[in-house]
Amino acid sequence: MYQKLYICILCLLALSCSTATEQERIHSAYYWTTSFQWSEKKTDFIRDNHIRRLYIRFFDVVMTDNGPMPNATIEFQDTIPKDIEVVPTVFIMNECMAVRKDELPHRIVDRILKMCSTHELPNVREIQIDCDWTARTQDNFFHFLEEVRELLKAKGKQLSVTIRLHQLSMMTPPADRGILMVYNTGDVTDRSCPNPILDIRDVQPYLEALDDYKLSLSAAYPVFSWDVLFHGNHFVGIQHYEGEYPTMPGDTVITHSPSSSEILKVKQAVGKADSGVNDEIILYDLSDKNLNRYSKDDFADFYE
Repeated sequence: MYQKLYICILCLLALSCSTATEQERIHSAYYWTTSFQWSEKKTDFIRDNHIRRLYIRFFDVVMTDNGPMPNATIEFQDTIPKDIEVVPTVFIMNECMAVRKDELPHRIVDRILKMCSTHELPNVREIQIDCDWTARTQDNFFHFLEEVRELLKAKGKQLSVTIRLHQLSMMTPPADRGILMVYNTGDVTDRSCPNPILDIRDVQPYLEALDDYKLSLSAAYPVFSWDVLFHGNHFVGIQHYEGEYPTMPGDTVITHSPSSSEILKVKQAVGKADSGVNDEIILYDLSDKNLNRYSKDDFADFYE
């Protein structure tokens, strides 16, 4: 009798631990278009997958003749539900970090906070900087991050940064946490590359550095596709819309999209290298087109 009772208690404990783990895992997504609009499909996705956090691209920072300037600012046409945490995200072109601009951190932070206030955005506790920095721009970029982090700390907010796979072997940026961008792993300019968005063979070598990385990380996985235009074997560009590039007879458009099995395979490998990285799973990115690409069961598996 006591043995049966003991077994029942162990089963209940195991069930409660499993439930707690599931509750602690955060389901998130990036929103990367210039107009924030809800649709029935997005609403269903948010509800069905218990999305708690959205990383919303507020604007880009590009290099101009007058120095770094904001570009492609998002327009909020719909209201964000109050139970969703918003992480304002700014993409900064690497060229903007070639020269140190001491006023840039203040300008960017002020602009983000003003947008948050204007649109009455809920639950903003963190701001994210997205930049594919290199060894050449690292010193300036890290100095920029230190300034941004201090400004945010004074406002009671944290700073997160994106980390590309190749940056795992570089110095750790001065931020509160990072998002490992687990995509764009192959050479999109090579026509013979079968899976430039995501391929476990390209990801695996980088994962050796994951366990020793000094910054707390979450993981972002791709659910987007690319239409890549080639003239013969010559890479022309990624077509974001039909007719973006002039075409010639014989040109070819190759569509790349990661399969659900490949996403799950990579997610499992990342979790094996560092189980904590998948405590928050982020999908890139939230659009009706991308949501049509996978089934409800696929999305449930991605977030499991």
